Amino acid sequence: GGGENVGLLVSFLEIYLERVRDLGIHYLLNKQGNSSKLEHHDENLKIRQDENGTVYVKNLQRIHVSSVEEGLDVIRAGLQKRQTYETEHNPVSSRSHTVLTLTLVRADQETGDMLSGSINLVDLAGSERLTADQNTQPDRLRE
Repeated sequence: GGGENVGLLVSFLEIYLERVRDLGIHYLLNKQGNSSKLEHHDENLKIRQDENGTVYVKNLQRIHVSSVEEGLDVIRAGLQKRQTYETEHNPVSSRSHTVLTLTLVRADQETGDMLSGSINLVDLAGSERLTADQNTQPDRLRE
Protein backbone atom coordinates (compact mmCIF):
# COMPACT_ATOMS: atom_id res chain seq x y z
CA GLY A 1 0.00 0.00 0.00
CA GLY A 2 1.04 3.54 -0.75
CA GLY A 3 -0.31 5.66 2.04
CA GLU A 4 -1.24 9.28 2.13
CA ASN A 5 0.18 12.67 2.97
CA VAL A 6 -1.88 15.19 4.89
CA GLY A 7 -0.97 18.84 5.34
CA LEU A 8 -2.42 22.01 6.78
CA LEU A 9 -1.99 25.36 5.03
CA VAL A 10 -2.73 28.70 6.70
CA SER A 11 -3.25 32.09 5.09
CA PHE A 12 -4.06 35.30 6.94
CA LEU A 13 -5.13 38.57 5.32
CA GLU A 14 -6.40 41.98 6.29
CA ILE A 15 -8.78 44.28 4.44
CA TYR A 16 -8.33 47.88 5.56
CA LEU A 17 -9.68 50.91 3.69
CA GLU A 18 -10.31 48.68 0.64
CA ARG A 19 -6.69 47.44 0.56
CA VAL A 20 -5.81 43.76 0.98
CA ARG A 21 -2.62 42.96 2.92
CA ASP A 22 -1.00 39.61 3.60
CA LEU A 23 -0.59 39.26 7.37
CA GLY A 24 0.85 35.74 7.13
CA ILE A 25 3.95 37.02 5.33
CA HIS A 26 5.09 38.58 8.61
CA TYR A 27 5.49 35.12 10.15
CA LEU A 28 7.56 33.90 7.20
CA LEU A 29 9.81 36.95 7.16
CA ASN A 30 10.33 36.83 10.93
CA LYS A 31 11.22 33.13 10.63
CA GLN A 32 13.76 33.93 7.89
CA GLY A 33 15.22 36.82 9.89
CA ASN A 34 14.06 39.41 7.35
CA SER A 35 11.82 41.40 9.69
CA SER A 36 13.43 44.65 8.47
CA LYS A 37 11.89 44.03 5.04
CA LEU A 38 8.31 43.68 6.34
CA GLU A 39 7.02 47.01 5.05
CA HIS A 40 8.07 46.03 1.52
CA HIS A 41 5.38 43.33 1.61
CA ASP A 42 2.51 45.62 2.65
CA GLU A 43 1.22 45.64 -0.89
CA ASN A 44 -2.36 45.86 -2.06
CA LEU A 45 -3.09 42.29 -3.14
CA LYS A 46 -5.73 41.69 -5.80
CA ILE A 47 -8.85 39.58 -5.37
CA ARG A 48 -9.38 37.35 -8.43
CA GLN A 49 -11.68 34.63 -9.68
CA ASP A 50 -10.41 31.55 -11.55
CA GLU A 51 -12.04 29.80 -14.50
CA ASN A 52 -14.03 27.58 -12.09
CA GLY A 53 -15.50 30.58 -10.27
CA THR A 54 -13.31 30.15 -7.18
CA VAL A 55 -12.38 33.45 -5.55
CA TYR A 56 -8.77 33.81 -4.39
CA VAL A 57 -6.24 36.49 -3.47
CA LYS A 58 -3.34 36.66 -5.92
CA ASN A 59 0.11 36.28 -4.29
CA LEU A 60 -1.33 35.53 -0.83
CA GLN A 61 1.08 33.24 1.05
CA ARG A 62 -0.27 29.81 2.03
CA ILE A 63 1.94 28.65 4.87
CA HIS A 64 2.40 24.94 5.60
CA VAL A 65 2.22 24.45 9.37
CA SER A 66 3.21 21.26 11.16
CA SER A 67 1.73 21.96 14.60
CA VAL A 68 -1.01 23.92 16.35
CA GLU A 69 1.68 26.09 17.94
CA GLU A 70 3.12 27.00 14.53
CA GLY A 71 -0.35 27.93 13.30
CA LEU A 72 -0.84 30.15 16.34
CA ASP A 73 2.56 31.76 15.65
CA VAL A 74 1.33 32.72 12.16
CA ILE A 75 -1.76 34.32 13.70
CA ARG A 76 0.24 36.12 16.41
CA ALA A 77 2.72 37.57 13.91
CA GLY A 78 -0.13 38.82 11.71
CA LEU A 79 -2.14 40.30 14.57
CA GLN A 80 0.85 42.42 15.57
CA LYS A 81 0.55 44.15 12.17
CA ARG A 82 -3.24 44.48 12.12
CA GLN A 83 -4.71 47.98 12.02
CA THR A 84 -6.13 48.96 15.42
CA TYR A 85 -7.15 52.23 17.03
CA GLU A 86 -8.02 53.15 20.60
CA THR A 87 -11.67 54.10 21.06
CA GLU A 88 -13.66 55.25 24.06
CA HIS A 89 -14.95 51.71 24.62
CA ASN A 90 -12.07 49.55 23.37
CA PRO A 91 -8.31 50.24 23.71
CA VAL A 92 -7.45 48.00 20.72
CA SER A 93 -10.49 48.19 18.47
CA SER A 94 -9.86 46.44 15.16
CA ARG A 95 -10.08 48.86 12.25
CA SER A 96 -9.88 46.18 9.59
CA HIS A 97 -11.50 42.93 8.56
CA THR A 98 -9.32 39.83 8.71
CA VAL A 99 -9.72 36.44 7.07
CA LEU A 100 -7.87 33.40 8.37
CA THR A 101 -8.09 30.45 5.98
CA LEU A 102 -7.24 26.91 7.06
CA THR A 103 -6.86 24.43 4.20
CA LEU A 104 -6.50 20.72 4.84
CA VAL A 105 -4.93 18.82 1.94
CA ARG A 106 -4.77 15.04 1.53
CA ALA A 107 -2.73 13.40 -1.21
CA ASP A 108 -2.92 9.69 -1.98
CA GLN A 109 0.66 8.60 -2.72
CA GLU A 110 -0.45 5.61 -4.76
CA THR A 111 -2.95 7.27 -7.10
CA GLY A 112 -1.81 10.91 -6.89
CA ASP A 113 -5.39 11.95 -6.12
CA MET A 114 -5.68 15.09 -4.02
CA LEU A 115 -8.54 16.23 -1.86
CA SER A 116 -8.71 19.54 -0.02
CA GLY A 117 -11.15 21.52 2.04
CA SER A 118 -10.96 25.03 3.45
CA ILE A 119 -12.63 27.01 6.17
CA ASN A 120 -12.53 30.81 6.36
CA LEU A 121 -12.66 32.45 9.78
CA VAL A 122 -13.63 36.12 9.43
CA ASP A 123 -13.23 38.87 12.02
CA LEU A 124 -15.04 42.07 11.09
CA ALA A 125 -13.79 45.52 12.01
CA GLY A 126 -15.04 47.18 15.16
CA SER A 127 -18.26 49.08 14.55
CA GLU A 128 -18.21 51.79 17.20
CA ARG A 129 -20.45 54.63 16.14
CA LEU A 130 -18.57 57.81 15.36
CA THR A 131 -19.77 61.31 14.67
CA ALA A 132 -17.79 64.21 13.26
CA ASP A 133 -18.47 66.35 16.35
CA GLN A 134 -16.51 63.93 18.60
CA ASN A 135 -13.21 65.46 17.50
CA THR A 136 -12.87 62.44 15.26
CA GLN A 137 -9.90 62.13 12.91
CA PRO A 138 -10.82 61.86 9.21
CA ASP A 139 -9.30 58.35 9.00
CA ARG A 140 -11.69 57.09 11.70
CA LEU A 141 -14.69 58.40 9.74
CA ARG A 142 -13.48 56.71 6.50
CA GLU A 143 -13.15 53.38 8.32
